Amino acid sequence: MSNSLPRFTLKENFFGKAVLVANTSRAQVGGRNTGTKVKYPVTTQTVGLAEIYVTEARRAEEVEIGEEVTFGQIVIQPSIRSIDEDNQSTFLTFTPLASSAKKGDAVDPVAFVKGRSDDFTSSFRTGNGNISSMIDIEKTFGDFILISVEPKIFRDAEGQPTGEIEKFVIQARSTLNNEMYSIDVLNLDSNVRELPLFTHFQLSGTVSATLYRDQSQVENIRVSLSLKADDVKAVTPSSSPKAEPVKAEAPKQPENGNNNQKGNQNK
Repeated sequence: MSNSLPRFTLKENFFGKAVLVANTSRAQVGGRNTGTKVKYPVTTQTVGLAEIYVTEARRAEEVEIGEEVTFGQIVIQPSIRSIDEDNQSTFLTFTPLASSAKKGDAVDPVAFVKGRSDDFTSSFRTGNGNISSMIDIEKTFGDFILISVEPKIFRDAEGQPTGEIEKFVIQARSTLNNEMYSIDVLNLDSNVRELPLFTHFQLSGTVSATLYRDQSQVENIRVSLSLKADDVKAVTPSSSPKAEPVKAEAPKQPENGNNNQKGNQNK
């Protein structure tokens, strides 16, 4: 089972309004041979400071400090950074990649601050890996295609199965990124076991998405995803929502840093 998540689509309007706070610049982010991008340092209605990169210079308009920036679709490239040589102490970082940026009007600073979200945070981070409030599930995965379903049985203190079902575990493939995922379904009355092989489905109810370090990858630290949902619903196979074109990034190798922060905090 893969569970790998090299990138995900950010929910539309996650940042709210964004205002340029420093000059734009050319920057190299991601792996080698991925091209130069245009960096926009912005403050937003939900995040105090974020650096958003437009992947193609021809789609990056000139913006003055204090003016609003309207970004096209944003995908997030998560990566694991290491703060020691043995990769034992790590933290999660996000690189926002936008398909475009357009110049807006000058912003009233007072009105902008008053319009900030109640969930406003200083930086674009997450301490526990939870990206449920960020990820657009449908635009990231499209439909899921059912491969198998297995009930997870409770075990007692001695490790013996009790016969009581804890949850259902689905193995499925994403129609958009072609990765395989293990998905926990929490509704014990779900009809998921009645669904035929290769049924297209989407997640329903409350969905939890959490990133974590894949411990099985010792040399090349990989970001993996844990998915949980109340239930699933079968859907008719259809054209999945398409993301705006954003240049692919080569996977990042773990980087040593002098920051001893092991977690990040965001909504």
